[in-house]
Amino acid sequence: MAKNRSVCYACGYTGLPEGARFCPSCGINLSMESEDINTMDTPMAAAVPISEAFPATEDAIRGDVIVDATHVSDVSPMPIPSTIDTNPAPPQANPNYARYYKNPSKEMLKSTARRLDFGVMFVSTPCRSGKITVPEIIDVFSVMTGTKIDLSVADFMYPTTTVRIVPSVMSGLKIVIPQGVRVEVQGLAIMGGMKGPKNQDIDVSQDAPLLLVQGLTVMGGVKVSVNKRVPPIQIIY
Repeated sequence: MAKNRSVCYACGYTGLPEGARFCPSCGINLSMESEDINTMDTPMAAAVPISEAFPATEDAIRGDVIVDATHVSDVSPMPIPSTIDTNPAPPQANPNYARYYKNPSKEMLKSTARRLDFGVMFVSTPCRSGKITVPEIIDVFSVMTGTKIDLSVADFMYPTTTVRIVPSVMSGLKIVIPQGVRVEVQGLAIMGGMKGPKNQDIDVSQDAPLLLVQGLTVMGGVKVSVNKRVPPIQIIY
């Protein structure tokens, strides 16, 4: 059994724990007497501290670097902007979209004509199209001509827009709408026809605007078609 010692005779280490068999500094066997140590025939290697005998591994060094790199106290705080724009500029209207303003302001309604007279006689294919504002009533009068009203990218302000044909004689009327607009055709065609769109490939919301086509056509035709090359109408509440 090893004797209780407080000093290692080999290296002079003074912090020996009670009952230790080996010196934690030089690793010598403490059960050997000091005389045995000094008179050993086999030469002993010089005492080396454990920290030098077993240097830190690469993983441990890398871990120290990671800890230092992720230390919170060494990271500078992110700058906070001194001013915040609480009134950003409104997005500009995309001219390639049709819109329906569910609740237009009074100023918007004042700038929109409630009625539009669209009458032509003996003129070939007039066309009203582009980024226009659709009125509440459109009166169409045509004789021996072709008429086209393109509402593909128009802005709707009223829940119902009525197209009144008063009347159309030996003429053709074509109305083009974007996807998402409801259509009803109510009229009389004598030796002609009045047709609405077959399908729109999308579910039409009940909140969408309604295009109501009414009137009389004689020896002519009225057709409402859907422009599928433009995006569906956007409903703005």
